[in-house]
Amino acid sequence: MAVNRDYSPQDFLVNNAPIPGAQTPAGVGSAGGEGGNALLQGNLSRTSGTFGRSATVKAGEDIRPALESLKSAGGGTLILLAGVHRPAYDIVGASKINIVGEGVDQTIIDFGGLDYYIRFYRVSSDAEESFSISFLTVKNSGADYGLWIDVCSNFLIDSCKFVDNTGFGVRIVESSFFTIKNCIAENNGESGMVIWSNNLTLAYYTIYFQIENCVFTDNTESGLYVFGSSVFNYNISSCIFKDNTEYGLILFQSSQIFAGRAKTGHISNNRATDNGLDGFSISYFETVLISNIAMSNGGAGIRLTDTAHSCVVMGNICKDNSNSSDNGNIALDENDDYLLSNIVVGNIVGGEATDTIDNHVNILGDSYVQSVNNLGSSNLAAVSINTFVNESGGSLAAGDVVVFKATAAGNEVTTTTSGGDDKVAGMLIEASSDGEMCRVLQLGKTNLIKVNGTTDIAVGDFLCTFTTAGISAKAGSGDMAFAIALEAYTANNSSGVIDALLISPRKI
Repeated sequence: MAVNRDYSPQDFLVNNAPIPGAQTPAGVGSAGGEGGNALLQGNLSRTSGTFGRSATVKAGEDIRPALESLKSAGGGTLILLAGVHRPAYDIVGASKINIVGEGVDQTIIDFGGLDYYIRFYRVSSDAEESFSISFLTVKNSGADYGLWIDVCSNFLIDSCKFVDNTGFGVRIVESSFFTIKNCIAENNGESGMVIWSNNLTLAYYTIYFQIENCVFTDNTESGLYVFGSSVFNYNISSCIFKDNTEYGLILFQSSQIFAGRAKTGHISNNRATDNGLDGFSISYFETVLISNIAMSNGGAGIRLTDTAHSCVVMGNICKDNSNSSDNGNIALDENDDYLLSNIVVGNIVGGEATDTIDNHVNILGDSYVQSVNNLGSSNLAAVSINTFVNESGGSLAAGDVVVFKATAAGNEVTTTTSGGDDKVAGMLIEASSDGEMCRVLQLGKTNLIKVNGTTDIAVGDFLCTFTTAGISAKAGSGDMAFAIALEAYTANNSSGVIDALLISPRKI
């Protein structure tokens, strides 16, 4: 029986829409009646409770009347039946509105290149919350994003595909407590998905979210872009990042907002392959645990740069990534005083004929990185940094050579004017005032070590302490050597600064 639809969307809000072959019972279907339910497109729902209400829309029908009736009723489920829906308008959700298709490849919302999209966003002082989008495809939005979620909480995006959109497939801003799972973001004009917040007001943090079992592929920029100073407590797991023009996954914020550095994340069990730049790139974020597979990317497999702080790169498999001088299977960038306290441990790197061993773990310049027990890496990437107390009686600078202080504490260092001192501890990698904690490089490569060249230093010579405090020199028989020179220095002064490889101290 044909359905007579000679009515406007407003009819759904005041119980005037005709129901074919039925007389509306008194008190049923009224949006405002006590204990009643709104009149919904396609059926008359008599199920009590907000989440029992539903409205069904066939492909080709206007989605808005059913959606507005659900909003008026206080929430419910908008069911988009299988087929291609071609809205020439925004689909605007609200709290307690679930939008459900019949399958990711069955229900397709095709915006046809027009400047429209699906959006959930705050329209009053309260954030939208408790909604879901599932089992459908969103494609060909000509807007900046196919799905825009702004200042929302407690929502779910499940089993959806975002494909061929002009901008981002999905954009989520200043939102919290959400899950994205079993989704695909493919061939979008910008990144497949962007998640961000720069707002330092707690109510606008992007926090407590997880992304799991998703695929990000063939996007013009990056697969997944997490951005901003106020992104906390997130888990990204079991995802695939493949064939994106730029990064597979990038966590980034600009140096201008360094003071609000984003924190506390877990990136694990993901796979990044064949992306144009890095597989995984972490910049300015801190306290991130990273454990993934990265292979055949055009940049580094995993990169920490620009004050990435207190991160653990552990248990990764990284092979066949770019081996240019500024990349590597795992790369830690720049001589950066703020690239602090990162640990690279227990990874499998390289091992293929195309790999260059020096770039398996590539630490670019002096940085505060512990790098140990990485299978396939060279000895130049083995770095051990430990913390001591400066008890020298004065300030020390990066590059100063220090010795253990003769004290029962066992955690104090000082300087010496004894050549070849047996108590040599290593070299400071940061400035330190007297009585402060300081980091001391005890194993690994440096380009900061201070030397005296009165006795000529050649590449390969052992180094020991010198008779000037904080300085090293060529070691001779009976001296305690703690480093190997990687540069020559022959000037008759203590002004040299050279590359060297710190080793376990040994008597020569």
